[in-house]
Amino acid sequence: AAAQRPTRRIYELDSWQHGGPDHYTDARQQLQMAAAEAPEDLRAKAQLDLAKFYLANGFGPETLGMLEVVQGTQTGDLEAWPEFRALRGAARVLAGDGDAALEDFKLPAFANNPEIGVWRAAVAAQKGDWPAAAAGFKAGNAYLSTYPEPVLSRLALLAAEAALKTGDTASAQRLIDRVLARGGVDAEDRADVQYLRGELYRQMGEPDRAIEQLKTAYNGLDRFYRAKAGLALTDLELAENRISPAAAVERLSGLTYAWRGDDLELAIRQKLGEALLAGGQYADGLNSMKETAAIVADTPKAEEITRKMQQSFADLYKDGAAKLPTLDALKLYDQFRELTPPGPEGDEVIRQLAERLVTIDMLGRAADLYEHQVQYRSSGEEKARLGTRLASLRLLDQKPQDAIRALEMSNVPGIPADLARERRLMQAKALAELNRGDEALQLLAEDDSRPADLLRVDIAWRGQKWEQAAVALGKVIGAPPAPEAKLEPAASQLVLNRAVALALAGDGTGLNTLRKDFGGAMAKGPDADAFRILTRPEQATGLIDVNTIRSRVAEVDVFKNFLKGYRTRQAQAPAPVVN
Repeated sequence: AAAQRPTRRIYELDSWQHGGPDHYTDARQQLQMAAAEAPEDLRAKAQLDLAKFYLANGFGPETLGMLEVVQGTQTGDLEAWPEFRALRGAARVLAGDGDAALEDFKLPAFANNPEIGVWRAAVAAQKGDWPAAAAGFKAGNAYLSTYPEPVLSRLALLAAEAALKTGDTASAQRLIDRVLARGGVDAEDRADVQYLRGELYRQMGEPDRAIEQLKTAYNGLDRFYRAKAGLALTDLELAENRISPAAAVERLSGLTYAWRGDDLELAIRQKLGEALLAGGQYADGLNSMKETAAIVADTPKAEEITRKMQQSFADLYKDGAAKLPTLDALKLYDQFRELTPPGPEGDEVIRQLAERLVTIDMLGRAADLYEHQVQYRSSGEEKARLGTRLASLRLLDQKPQDAIRALEMSNVPGIPADLARERRLMQAKALAELNRGDEALQLLAEDDSRPADLLRVDIAWRGQKWEQAAVALGKVIGAPPAPEAKLEPAASQLVLNRAVALALAGDGTGLNTLRKDFGGAMAKGPDADAFRILTRPEQATGLIDVNTIRSRVAEVDVFKNFLKGYRTRQAQAPAPVVN
């Protein structure tokens, strides 16, 4: 239904136009002459008539200029006069000075006036406060619908955009249709109309029609709507998979030069950063977003952009940045490590990346990441677990003193028994590497686990305590297999090591038993010849070939296999749940 014409109005724009666009020049000349020739007591009124004429024809700066003339010739207090403040406020809206307009609209007489509300809504739209704009325009629709061109188009299209921004497509369509009905064929060629129709069709689920309208506006001569339409077009075509991220980057890069200095530029730059990230140009994308945030530093917008950067960074590294080569992932992390999210999400980012570095034996860098977590990001049981992992990496990197330091810095009350056992193993291994084998064995005194036995083998071997090494290896190897069984290479090496230890200990009986228990299985394995030589009968009767045996003695580090296994378990472990 058509809006009812309001009975009480502030802006009688129809009559103020003095005949409309077809009579603009004649009317202006007559009003200018009247203002110049009016007697002094009527001059202010004639000047105000000219100001109203300019306003009704959409000329904000000219209206303001005329009102300044009135103030210069009038001795009364015009600032307290509602009609003057209403005229100046509306002119300021048309001139784009929204803050000053709101000052004019603060008069108590305007407090609940719905027509002034229309102009306040226009200011809200100019500032991007779309909910307030939509509400104000809707409340004052009866006034807005009666305004003539060009004021109708200026305000109605702002109202249409506010409706679209708040999801009210029905109101937006009515407003756009009203402008088209008033503007005739020429309105179809307006860039603002084309942009808004494109956005309307997008929200109505008609992407083909939306793209057609947006492309027309983007290819037009209006720089502002070229930028707005270009951004909207890029958004839509990316969502519809009709454009590649690389093509989006090319278009948006051009738009950053086409429009500068307001929220639209920020939106274009932000979308450019997102397109760079989508196209795999992660460093360029994050740098672009960082530069955008710097433009509006210390504002809510900067905080919003920073949050999006952090989320993009976290999404990229949630699997250790698996889509990037490991070294590239590390380089990018070093460049933007300040984007690591706080809390468990950030801890998982660091853990995933560290474990990727471990897989390519960059143990030092992986350990550095874990050490930062232990020192600055963790507490309680999680601190102890991370410290244990850090110690294991330091040991694999042959840095036992650093392993001990990792355990010390992560020592917290209430460590669970299973974790405490792992930490004792790490400490004992570090002590053994520092030639403090007796202290290491004391730590392991009550630990009868397989990893502890593996470590006892290493300690005894390093100290050339062959009897102890043979006993520890016996526990590790366990019961002999069936004669027809075939040993795995790792098990075969352990049996061969025990043969070496027994031979160097001069334990002929032990060698004889080992040959009987394992001879059949070892004969089928990779160490058959060496085992046969080490366990031949003359060895068992004391005729030990020392040179042959010493040729089999090497630095044995069977516990290292446990550390490597621990590394694998850590890499495959799920992220810790933090309450």
